Amino acid sequence: MERAESPSVLLVDDDDALRGTAVDILRLHGFAPHGAPNGRAALALQANLRPAPIVAVVDLRLPDMNGLDLTRELRHADHELQVVILTGNATVETAIRALRDEACDYLLKPVEPTHLVRTLRLAEGRWRLRRTEHQLEMTQQVLRATFDASPLPIITYDREHRVTLWNPAAARLFGWTAAEAMQQVPPIVLTEDIDRDRALRAASLRGEMFVGIEAARRTRSGQRVDVRLTQAPLTDAEGRVTGLLALYEDITERRRIEEHLRESQRLDAVGRLAGGMAHDFNNLLAVILAEAELALGASDLVQPARETLTSIRHAASSGATLTRQLLTFARRQKTELTMFNANGLLAEADRIVRRLLGERIELRTEMASELGTVHADRQQLEQVITNLTANARDAMPDGGTFTLRTFNRDFGSGQAPPGMQAGRWVVIEATDTGAGMPEDVRRRLFEPFFTTKDRDKGTGLGLATSYGIINGFGGFIAVESRLGRGSTFSVFLPRAEGVATEPAAAVSDRPLTGTETVLVVEDQEQLRSIARRVLANRGYTVHSVGTGRAAVEVVVRLTPPPDLVILDVNLPDESGIEIARRMRTVLPELKVLLTSGAAGNLGPNAEGFAFLPKPFGAAELARAVREAIDRPAE
Repeated sequence: MERAESPSVLLVDDDDALRGTAVDILRLHGFAPHGAPNGRAALALQANLRPAPIVAVVDLRLPDMNGLDLTRELRHADHELQVVILTGNATVETAIRALRDEACDYLLKPVEPTHLVRTLRLAEGRWRLRRTEHQLEMTQQVLRATFDASPLPIITYDREHRVTLWNPAAARLFGWTAAEAMQQVPPIVLTEDIDRDRALRAASLRGEMFVGIEAARRTRSGQRVDVRLTQAPLTDAEGRVTGLLALYEDITERRRIEEHLRESQRLDAVGRLAGGMAHDFNNLLAVILAEAELALGASDLVQPARETLTSIRHAASSGATLTRQLLTFARRQKTELTMFNANGLLAEADRIVRRLLGERIELRTEMASELGTVHADRQQLEQVITNLTANARDAMPDGGTFTLRTFNRDFGSGQAPPGMQAGRWVVIEATDTGAGMPEDVRRRLFEPFFTTKDRDKGTGLGLATSYGIINGFGGFIAVESRLGRGSTFSVFLPRAEGVATEPAAAVSDRPLTGTETVLVVEDQEQLRSIARRVLANRGYTVHSVGTGRAAVEVVVRLTPPPDLVILDVNLPDESGIEIARRMRTVLPELKVLLTSGAAGNLGPNAEGFAFLPKPFGAAELARAVREAIDRPAE
């Protein structure tokens, strides 16, 4: 209740002269007195006085009620109010009752002014002490509520690092209850961090404070947690350091997210570099493949030369496979997205998986009965399954069990692992009972060319390719592994709304020759030359240029116009896609075959054009040209 600097006093006595004299005396001594002739008037004054009185001087005998009854009502309204009972005919029993039942002082009439003032000063002192105690109690309650409700673990220690306070958040993070932790030195510091922690404690005991120190701690179960530590000294009234206050912010999840972001950025950078290299390399491989195939077609080729050319073609084909894997990792490989059920894909791949695993590894499958549909490239997802199978086989040289599971998984807001969004997912889980892997290996699993195998037993591109494929579908690969306990790869794919479609039937072989006119637009001179020779040998009339500008001029000049334009997407002067669109504005029926070693960046502008990925051999080029020419006009 509100109080003034001058203590407010309520005087309740039916003797007007005595009441008036007492009011004058108290006012002279710095009090703010207010008189009332009876109990009802006193209660009304108390209800309306602001500031409220801190002491009431009450006559024991009042005309309308007993003084002790009035005391009880006054204190019911203000439990901090101090009361002094005043009477002229007291008995010992009445005094004892007043002191015992109502905790009141007692004054006998007539009262000496100095005695009255001294009694009221003592009552004022008791009021102030009680009020201070009440405020302290309230402060302690607020501090305790804050301490208990704090989302951050708060621990206080004495100088010997024994726990003196341990809040519920600390119990949740570290696993020990407050009863278990009190007066103990909690074993939460990791062995490798003991010296650093000891130095920080010594500095705080000298009076230093630390804010935001990143450290690692352990829980009761032995799990490591990353924390941000704020530590300050606790002092007594004389300023002596008596202990430490420590606040711990759990940043384990934040660290995981930051690490995932760093991994993604590193893999993206490697992917861009690998994709650029693969694109240039594809042009060289295309020349090698086509030249080898042309040479192998010669009728007078001697056997040693044929064997050499066959070896060259095989090596170039292997190189093409590697560049396709790099481009897939870099998400520059063209994809054919369809709606399908992953259970059907796994059933189709069963024979391949079993052949890869061999006889010493048991294959188990657990397929969800109502698995969601995915929107992905069927062939590329099959490649992911193949890569995961090969990885599991190599992890179990002495045999074991490989389990493929499918199931649906939904993540609400805030439930998804780092790197993933809330939503509905289809999960393909591949689990082996192999040797497992350490954390440093797990972190680098998806880096291109990283491998723990011998140099002649792996390229280090299988898992990197799988990462690129799944990432390109908007998905995610999670890996759990412990040494001696095997590994689990969980492939998360977004659930698609739609009906699964059956894979298209293979197109039958057709003649790979023709008499049409073809324009080849390729800036790489060797590749342009080999394409011209391949097509000319198969009966086509071939024109070739090295720039987009020259291609437009040829198309406008030729009469009749070419039946097909083969356009490299990455020309030095202009994008092949833009050139194709400009040509179509002049010749709407013109057929175009785009070529590129990095198809993933074609974008929506390339829709409506046939496409041939580099590197390609002579037969692949001839087939693509024939199909593009025979393709119905759109």
